[in-house]
Amino acid sequence: MKIQMSTDYAVRALQYIHAHDDEILTGYEIAEAIGVPYPFFARIAGQLKRKGLLATVKGRNGGYCLAKPLESIDFYEVFVSTEGELQMSHCLMENRSCNREAEASCGLRGFICDLQKRVISEMSGKKLVELAP
Repeated sequence: MKIQMSTDYAVRALQYIHAHDDEILTGYEIAEAIGVPYPFFARIAGQLKRKGLLATVKGRNGGYCLAKPLESIDFYEVFVSTEGELQMSHCLMENRSCNREAEASCGLRGFICDLQKRVISEMSGKKLVELAP
């Protein structure tokens, strides 16, 4: 499992907005502060907005602000917004059956399923405010 850079930048963007007293910041300002090109930030911002983590304000003085307090946002929410639900193995994906028809007896599947649950639990238990520098 490898966490994508987009997740890293999404965390940084949310933390940056929070550090600026949740004021409305332009996308260009945020992109520059977290060190990404604006188009890449805009894509990440769209993903965060769809998941209800980031809000936009339209108009001349518009920009971005947090949709909810950083203290209530956990790492897994950000991960899902940028990468989708964690799927550590193809055999754990919804509507996928085992190509060996061994779902009930496969020790590896059970192990990976338990591992995935633990990883999700750890990610869900870590609030972004705890990860702030």
